[in-house]
Amino acid sequence: MQSGSKVRSRGWLCLALLALPLVLGACGGGGAATAPNPTPAPPPAPPPPTITLLSASAIEPEQFTVAGSKVFFLARDASDHPDELWVSDGTPEGTSRLRDLNPAGKSDVSGITPFAEGVLFFVSSGDLNNPGAGLWYSDGTTAGTRLVNRPVPWGHRTPIAIGVYGGRFYFAEADFSYAQVIWSSDGSTQGTNQLLSVANLSVQKPYEADTWLTEYRNKVHFYGTPPIDIYDFSSRPIRQIYSTEGREFDLKSLTNATQPATTGTSKAITVFKDRLFFSWNSPDTGAELWTSDGTAAGTRLLVETLPGIEGGTPSNFQVANDYLLFFAYGPEKQVDFRKALWRTDGTAAGTELLGKVEILNNTNMVAMNGRFYFAGARHGTWNTTLWSTDGTAAGTYEVSDAVDPANSLQAKNMVVLGKRILFQGRRGQASLPWTSDGTRAGTVMLKEVFLRARQEIDPPGWVAVRGDKAYFVGAPIPDNYQLFETDGTGAGTRAIAPADASVTANPMGKATSPLSVFPNPVPVPAGGFLIFRGNFHGAGGRLYRM
Repeated sequence: MQSGSKVRSRGWLCLALLALPLVLGACGGGGAATAPNPTPAPPPAPPPPTITLLSASAIEPEQFTVAGSKVFFLARDASDHPDELWVSDGTPEGTSRLRDLNPAGKSDVSGITPFAEGVLFFVSSGDLNNPGAGLWYSDGTTAGTRLVNRPVPWGHRTPIAIGVYGGRFYFAEADFSYAQVIWSSDGSTQGTNQLLSVANLSVQKPYEADTWLTEYRNKVHFYGTPPIDIYDFSSRPIRQIYSTEGREFDLKSLTNATQPATTGTSKAITVFKDRLFFSWNSPDTGAELWTSDGTAAGTRLLVETLPGIEGGTPSNFQVANDYLLFFAYGPEKQVDFRKALWRTDGTAAGTELLGKVEILNNTNMVAMNGRFYFAGARHGTWNTTLWSTDGTAAGTYEVSDAVDPANSLQAKNMVVLGKRILFQGRRGQASLPWTSDGTRAGTVMLKEVFLRARQEIDPPGWVAVRGDKAYFVGAPIPDNYQLFETDGTGAGTRAIAPADASVTANPMGKATSPLSVFPNPVPVPAGGFLIFRGNFHGAGGRLYRM
């Protein structure tokens, strides 16, 4: 009985001990305590994307332009024939030179403009001794590359590409008086129409980041300046707003100023709430915000943000929900000469100033998660920082003052990658990649990699986004430009190269003189690939795909 009692007592003790997490195995002679679970190892970094040589025949490729699933670019071949037009669908067999436009010399290709899926227009320059001089159309094949329009014999000027709107390509061409006559084309010779015959039109692209030409109610609307007497040095051009359907001799003016304005104007035009809104320089008000229903009778001044003849010069239009955002000078222009953020609901009474944020130069907004981000400055300060707005005064604020976003003339200076934005920030005269999730704590430098300042305004932008990754060219040390991949975090930002690369120093840079080295453009998408120029194998710039 005593022995059984001891056994039962020990059994209850075992059950009690088993209930304690720190002691195991008390029954049956005891045991050691369990070690804590080890910290799991971080997952291995994903393998870098495969980079392969796409074509060794296209030497020093540049000026990449995407049209559908094809990319067009300029390159020379082994015969050292200079800068002809090439095409690639992202495969070796689909990469070739289109044709030799000028066998006797340079073709001087420019104005490469996408028109449709795999189709584009381009211009071959030079005098009339160049048999290929003029406007060309190409579907990416040699047989489908043809001359559409030759320069006028008395002009000796080659066409200037404007853009594609309403399914037609618009371009300008000089006549004997050196005015720019506007034409439109569907790609055929018979479908190429002159829009104005006698009263020729001079068109000038803006240098700021505004849209100067837009579609509205099946018509194209743009800024133009009628020609002046080239022998009358006292005459001054008067910029007007024109509309056209692209038919021959079809060009109408929405505005009708008979006297030149005293101040300059931005070229900003957009569509909002089924009306046209634009900046126009009236002799009476200066450059202010105007609106139109597409007719001359329905064109009127909306509001003066800076009363008087100087004008508010509105620019940087951005539709945000039920409002149109824009930057313009207000009554305080005389103090700091900077534009402030405004909004309008399309009426004069519904146009108001949003807070005390200003811009030092023209800037662009990028949309993310229902908000807009841009480079701005507090009123009375000169430090440009990252700002955000939802289109309301209460919802307009400074995100972070940790960085000076590089003021860019291109919208691609600031891009969205998932739930973060990537942008260039300045340190002195240098530009570095930064990222932000829209919060102060989440706005940080991506990596200590220096970007060329000139990339701020050169197309196709400083970064290319594909899926959940982005790619850019930067230098960890001066004159050593590498191709970088990033997921939007510092840990996920790394230099990448082909597995068999023999060149590790400056593979994404090229020397333009003995004293300067510049990076190549970022990759461009075509045919499911990213295509770019690099020198990973020591043969000079060649065409690669990723």
